[in-house]
Amino acid sequence: MKLAGENIRERETLVVDANKFWKPHEARRVLNATADIDYYIEQPCSTYEECVSVSGSVKQPMILDESLLDPRFLLRALKDDAFEGFGCKITRVGGLTGMRAIRDLCGLAGKIITCDDAWGGDLSTAATTHISVATSPSVFFSTYVSTDFSTIDYDPGASKVVNGSIKPNGLPGLGVSPDESLLTLVAEFK
Repeated sequence: MKLAGENIRERETLVVDANKFWKPHEARRVLNATADIDYYIEQPCSTYEECVSVSGSVKQPMILDESLLDPRFLLRALKDDAFEGFGCKITRVGGLTGMRAIRDLCGLAGKIITCDDAWGGDLSTAATTHISVATSPSVFFSTYVSTDFSTIDYDPGASKVVNGSIKPNGLPGLGVSPDESLLTLVAEFK
């Protein structure tokens, strides 16, 4: 049986997302027990303060994710210098404007960024894809899209993940022409 780190191929990176699940003592215990495996840990604990407390006592580079809410919060995190990078969810940070500001601050600080759409559909995937391709390779870490988790296909012609990759479809704007009746349906459902 191969260990997780042994399955990583050239040009692949292992990221473990604890998704705020661990208490600080649990995070330290797991991360120290797996210190010989090369991987990033994403948001191991629920709060920003808990993640900071763990970051300084483990070997793995940490990516802050769920706690990142806006560019001002990023400035605090950059000052604390406890994270290697940030997972930026377009639907959580103020859309393209907030995401672009966070991306640019990460670039100035030399921190990596994951462009994420947090369980979105075609529309947020299109926006995330566009910001990803406009991010400098020196700070771009990955794109995470979750259109496969959405049960509504707002635009069948929107960009899709193919063989593990996604790129803008070349159409004007974000490259989406959503069926507006579906958008109304979602608004009425709430």
